[in-house]
Amino acid sequence: MKRMQGIILTLVILVLCIAGVALIIVTIPNKDVIILDDKSFLEDVAISEDNITISCIISIENKSESIKTVSIDGKLQEIVKNAVLKDATVRGKFALDNSEEIVIAPKEIIKNVRIIFETTYSGEIQLKNRELPKMEVMYVE
Repeated sequence: MKRMQGIILTLVILVLCIAGVALIIVTIPNKDVIILDDKSFLEDVAISEDNITISCIISIENKSESIKTVSIDGKLQEIVKNAVLKDATVRGKFALDNSEEIVIAPKEIIKNVRIIFETTYSGEIQLKNRELPKMEVMYVE
């Protein structure tokens, strides 16, 4: 009986380890695909009741030799003051197809892509400046 419990415990630990590694692999920061800051800008900020929507125009470059599927996370808390955002980091949606992911070919530059970040907030919201929020490109595999 104790042997069976030991086997089950070992299997559970193994499954949890595999799941943890898989989760790390699914969304890891991407250095092959970058946002070209000098060709990107904050387009618009819309504030209504308790929602904030930030629209950015970005250009993305795939520096690798392979096709990449990526998503973009925006660190929105860094550009607002006097408010608390529900989510300090928000996964952006590409306006073209309302998807959180984009596929980019090897050595390709995609210019002028609209990405939208949306979350709720509490407090009196103000922007610190009109700069892009800090964004991180994440692999989607």
